[in-house]
Parts: sequence; C-alpha cells; structure tokens
Amino acid sequence: MNSKVMKMAVNGARAAMKGYKRILLLLAALWICTAGALAQEGDDGDIHWKLEGTTLTISPKDGVDQAAMPDKIELSTDAWRQYADVVKNLVITDKIIKIGEYG
Repeated sequence: MNSKVMKMAVNGARAAMKGYKRILLLLAALWICTAGALAQEGDDGDIHWKLEGTTLTISPKDGVDQAAMPDKIELSTDAWRQYADVVKNLVITDKIIKIGEYG
C-alpha cells in the first residue's frame, strides 16, 4: 500500500473516531439531562409514592384498598423527602384516609 493511500486511511479512521466520540458525548449529555425527568417511586409502609416531573402522587400501595399516612417525628424520614425541592404539585388520592401529623 503506498503512503498516500495509507495516510488517507488513517485520516479517515481518525475522522470516524471523532464522529463516534461526538455521538457518545451527545448521548451522555442527553442521558444526564433526562435522568431527573424519569419517574421516581417507592413504598413506605402501606403508602406508595411516585414523583413524575414536579408532581408527587401519594396513594395506597398495590394490594391495599385504603391507607393512612403515619405520624412522623421528622420530615427527613419520608422516602420522598430527597425530592422536596423538585415537588411543585401534590396529589393525594381519595384512598388515603388519614394524613399523618409531623412534629
């Protein structure tokens, strides 16, 4: 293979690698930007909570018809507390029969 052809092949490979790197960086950036938008959810006793965007929904967990939110000594014990700065809307379903006291 002559040196001119070899140089073109190397340059082409470098250009392809730059393209792949750009695609990987773009995908990584998209993943980071959307990670916070994905729903977070969990159970706390008989309570199920789900955070979608800025809306926190509290309902009974699967298999439970009605649930009462327990009294809490500290807010920091709630599983969803780590998302407090994100929550702008709160939905408490009609199957929650008691909202616990804090303090």
